[in-house]
Amino acid sequence: MAMFESLQGISLAVAAPAVHYAIQWIRQWAGVRRGKFAVLPDDKTIPPEAVRIADQIVAEIESAEGVQADQLPPERVRQYIEALADALQTVASRELHTNEDRGKAILESFRTRWK
Repeated sequence: MAMFESLQGISLAVAAPAVHYAIQWIRQWAGVRRGKFAVLPDDKTIPPEAVRIADQIVAEIESAEGVQADQLPPERVRQYIEALADALQTVASRELHTNEDRGKAILESFRTRWK
């Protein structure tokens, strides 16, 4: 499974649309377009840096699998979507300074306090 090196050290503001676009590409558009990753000409909502990162993500997946995105089996697509979601969560946690263990502890204290 690709490690998504292209997501290392980038901001959440760039990572979120890049991951979203890469997921859309491998899940939907690759099969329809049958070709190299490309941004829709009328899509002005995605920042140029996010387009570049999304392109790199798709290239990492295709390189790791040895096939174009449109040839990925549905199960592999699902696995990559999950891996991308996890990678994005890591970026968000790093940038937003979240702590899952602390969050669980706070949630548990609320549950016990308000029983």
